[in-house]
Amino acid sequence: MGFELYSEEQRVRITLSQKAFLIINEDMERFHISSRSTFMNTVFHNFYPSARSSPTLYMDDQKAKLQHIASTDLSCSDSPEHISSLGNDEVREKVVKHFLLYEEKHLLDDLRSQMKTKGRYGETSRIYRINTENLRYLLSEECEEAEYYQDRPGLYLKCILEEYAALPYIKREHIFFKSKYDIVSQALREEKLLKITTGRKTYKVWPFSLEADALSTREYLTGLSQDIKSPDARKSCASFRIPNAKDIKLLRQSGKLTQAERELLKEAISSRTVQFLFGEEEEIHVRLTEEGVHKYNSQIYMRPAYVEKLADKNEYIFRCTLRQAEYYFFKFGKDAEILSPDRLRSHFQTLYKDALAVYSSEDAEALT
Repeated sequence: MGFELYSEEQRVRITLSQKAFLIINEDMERFHISSRSTFMNTVFHNFYPSARSSPTLYMDDQKAKLQHIASTDLSCSDSPEHISSLGNDEVREKVVKHFLLYEEKHLLDDLRSQMKTKGRYGETSRIYRINTENLRYLLSEECEEAEYYQDRPGLYLKCILEEYAALPYIKREHIFFKSKYDIVSQALREEKLLKITTGRKTYKVWPFSLEADALSTREYLTGLSQDIKSPDARKSCASFRIPNAKDIKLLRQSGKLTQAERELLKEAISSRTVQFLFGEEEEIHVRLTEEGVHKYNSQIYMRPAYVEKLADKNEYIFRCTLRQAEYYFFKFGKDAEILSPDRLRSHFQTLYKDALAVYSSEDAEALT
């Protein structure tokens, strides 16, 4: 039985911990969502089927998984339970029941702790509007969580949001952009072609993998791509941020990669890093000051590896994309001078001149 409707305006007060409130604010800004209610409704709709904060659904899922393990003849010890090796069906059934009772106890203890909100420092309370789709589910017989939350949907929504906020950023992206990731996962699983629109361009994409960056702060879809307007162009290595894609469509055509193409992508990911697969690698000649050398040695994130150091000079040859060179070395300022290629050197000159013009105009205004 679902929750009882107590507000015809579909409004509910949700009190969040300071940590959850701040994380949700940051995600709203990253995901370009201005409405708290829109954000809450999206997270709830995408997350409640798999969240621990949905005890009935979660325990049903755990039971199904354990029963599957119990009925499977495991030839290896991937599962810590080793249920399938525990004698006859009756013994295995008792073991499954024991695990479920243990999990349920800890789950309900966690929920009770989460629901105790009054008096905690830094809590923030806001009014949210439940959209029609989520409200319909909460009121339906399909929703069996009301008994765990004292028939208060606000507590259920609070626990879902708190659980969401406690997850690593990449997992939160997967929840919020679930529909996009579902398409990508299907394409990877079935080796199907994707059509991805980013900004003003649309690409055909032969998907290879979902890869996190070195610090696990962002995740990228890697694969071979081809501008849809240039069907005769050579396929090239590429990486896409799924949340930033304007549109993703699963195509009927096969997106299967050859073994040679897979090896090419593995090598590109290893050498260029996952963020910089777009574009061709070039030789980048850079002169560093002593401070620049120190910065290069200490700032590891997105750092290109040099292929040659010129003798008796702080000059290095890098082989990377122009985008990676710009992203990494631009912040060095006077401590990194691009010697070649000329177009990258000119690009840096333009960027620095534009920045200097802004600060010069501010100084002039301050003197008047």
